[in-house]
Amino acid sequence: TLQLLHEWNHDILPLLAPESSILAQQAGLYAELKDPELYAKMTNKSMVDILLQELQTFDKHVTSNEEEDSCESLKFNEYRVPPLVVQSFDATALQQVHQKWNSSTAQRPPLVLLAHDYQCEEEKFWFHVGESRDYIQGIGVDKSCLLTETYRDFMEKAEEYELAVHAWVERRELSELGSGFDDLRDELQHLYCNVGVHGVFSENVADAVRVAQMGCD
Repeated sequence: TLQLLHEWNHDILPLLAPESSILAQQAGLYAELKDPELYAKMTNKSMVDILLQELQTFDKHVTSNEEEDSCESLKFNEYRVPPLVVQSFDATALQQVHQKWNSSTAQRPPLVLLAHDYQCEEEKFWFHVGESRDYIQGIGVDKSCLLTETYRDFMEKAEEYELAVHAWVERRELSELGSGFDDLRDELQHLYCNVGVHGVFSENVADAVRVAQMGCD
């Protein structure tokens, strides 16, 4: 995957889009540490160590030492995605990435704690978020948590902890199943403009980007 990412960014993309175009933005990697505790029990190997070892080989391709920009001051077409983001439902795994990251040439990647729909209204979830706030920069939450009237409470909590919120998962066949929206576009507009999420996971990437480019009233 890292080799393909490098080839796309450095060999293919420059041939497809002029440097000034938004289409020329380099792609990043949003990696999930999936069931690291179970994997460790089954294989006696650390998923975090495997990730970091793999990244060392491609360090210059997927990490960056550039200064971070404040998203608040950027227009849509000025934002640059981080070259690497790491997410997991396992807060301990994210903490280990934070502690073991030892690159002297690159920033530590943003870390995102994932949350299921049944967690979004649990007070203990925010207790765990508070315990993790020293090393996480965002929450990736099941979009159903943000498609009800309680989304304001959730977003206020996230803002209190100064965390980005990413909704998952957006795809056309799920946009009309009990969400109350006519189609994917309406649902995305609600998430972007009413809820105010900072990003979405989408299996229909072109739609997600197109709606984001439209902006909000």
